[in-house]
Amino acid sequence: MPDVLICGDTQRSPEIRHEVPLMVPDQFLYAETGGARHVVVSSLERARISAVDATLVVHAYEEFGIDEILAAGADRFEALLAVMVRACRELGIEAAAVPGGFPLELADRLRADGDASRAPWSWPASAARSNRRRRGCGRPPRCCARRSPLREASSCTASA
Repeated sequence: MPDVLICGDTQRSPEIRHEVPLMVPDQFLYAETGGARHVVVSSLERARISAVDATLVVHAYEEFGIDEILAAGADRFEALLAVMVRACRELGIEAAAVPGGFPLELADRLRADGDASRAPWSWPASAARSNRRRRGCGRPPRCCARRSPLREASSCTASA
């Protein structure tokens, strides 16, 4: 399965909200690579996210040099882009599947830095299905067959 990158906040991005079920109002980076799930986020959110999901490896922006970038005179937006590019490089992400709402500025910066993120960007349906299988759909058994005639019963993995 390819690496996955999602960038956004949990208010506006359903993809990232699915992975980090916590209200995080500021944009951050979520990455799946080598079987591990990483989050690159503000140090203010680090403890909250770690408490919600112990399987996430949580990194603060400071680990990737945001303080030095800001001290050099970059504005906050440019500093965050540079931190996210550094994080991808250090996590070993060279190509990734991204959702349709992935920020264009970050995708351009990653490509310029040598990352080969797929374009046009698409969110593989298999990724969503594998997340449901990994976590369970959270609904009662036979929910899909009972509630929605348009859905296949096999899309729900809860036991009958």
